[in-house]
Formats: sequence, structure tokens, C-alpha cells
Amino acid sequence: MASPESFIQGLFIVISVFSIFFPEFLPNRFISLYRRHRQQNSTTIQGRRHFIAGAQTLAQARSQSPPSQTLIKSSISSADLTIALEPRDAAPHIFKSLALDIEGHKIPALKSLDVALSSPQSKTLGPKEKADALIKRAELSLGVGKRRRRFD
Repeated sequence: MASPESFIQGLFIVISVFSIFFPEFLPNRFISLYRRHRQQNSTTIQGRRHFIAGAQTLAQARSQSPPSQTLIKSSISSADLTIALEPRDAAPHIFKSLALDIEGHKIPALKSLDVALSSPQSKTLGPKEKADALIKRAELSLGVGKRRRRFD
């Protein structure tokens, strides 16, 4: 009769041999799905990095008495990079809209909020975030309407 130690050693040997040869038995479809998932995670991580860096530069720009144009432009470029990496997320569009609003570009900020509130992107927002975006959109549309002397 085999002892429990030899059984455990045999089990470890079987597991190690199986783990070495297991990738050869996987169909290519599963391997490609795994690689695509890893690539998407890497893209998401890079997008979050750009988003956080842009948010920090925008906060620095807002903290200065006249907002720094170079910091605002840097945050807008970070938002553009995040949008390129994560086109279906609404947060970078809202972030870009806030940066454009601080810079004084009301119409592009309004367009960016419209994209964030469109159907595919708005699904990534929670109810409170969507409400905040709608309030900001109303403020921007009133600001644009005052310039053009028309109110809806």
C-alpha cells in the first residue's frame, strides 16, 4: 500500500507534467482569446494612467488663480490619449469637456459632453455621474446660448 507522501509526490509530478504540456492541448481559439484579453487589460491600464495623469494636471491648472494654459492643454492631450485607448468609456469625454470648458472653448466642450451622453458611452455612467454630466451640459448650453442671444 502506498504511503500518503508518495501519493502527494506522484500527484505533484502529474500536475507539473500536465502544466508543461497543457498549452499544447488547448485549441488556438482559447489561446487567442487569452491573448486578446491580456491586450485589452493592458490597454485599459494605460488608459487609466493617462486619465489619472490628466486629472492631476487639470487639478493643478484649476488651483492657479489664472488657469495655466499649458497644464490645460496637457490635460486635454491626456484625455485624447485616453479616448483613443478606451473609446467606449464616457469618463474621458466628460474629462475632456471639463478641460475645454476651463480653457474657454464652450462649443467643443458641449460636443464632447454630447458624445459622452450618447447611447454606447452613457451605459458606462452611473445615475449620479449621468446627472452631473447632464447638469454640466445644461450649463454649457446656456453659456453658448447667451453668446448667440438665443435661449431654448
